[in-house]
Amino acid sequence: MSRLRYIRGRLAALMALAALLLGLVIGAVLLDTTGALPVDEWISKHPTAPLVINVNTATVEELQQLNGMTKELAQSIVDYRTEFVRFRSVEEVRYLPDVTDYLYLTWYPYLTV
Repeated sequence: MSRLRYIRGRLAALMALAALLLGLVIGAVLLDTTGALPVDEWISKHPTAPLVINVNTATVEELQQLNGMTKELAQSIVDYRTEFVRFRSVEEVRYLPDVTDYLYLTWYPYLTV
């Protein structure tokens, strides 16, 4: 009976590892489709970008200065804060539709409330 338990444990560990690897592969594919530029290329295209952008006061144009920020995403941030409520923390931006973890982590150092 203990041998069967051992085999089941090993099988469960292998399945967990396979799921983790599949998640990493899918994540790598999704990261490639965000449209974000490498940092050095982005800096060369936005030499006058502000160091920090307040998500509660920024315009669509100001938000678009962030690497990977499309006009649609910037507009959804402005719409959210005018329709519902001001952002209480930068982390709330992460939960807007179409904001991936990769984009959020790219923007996080440059956002404030």
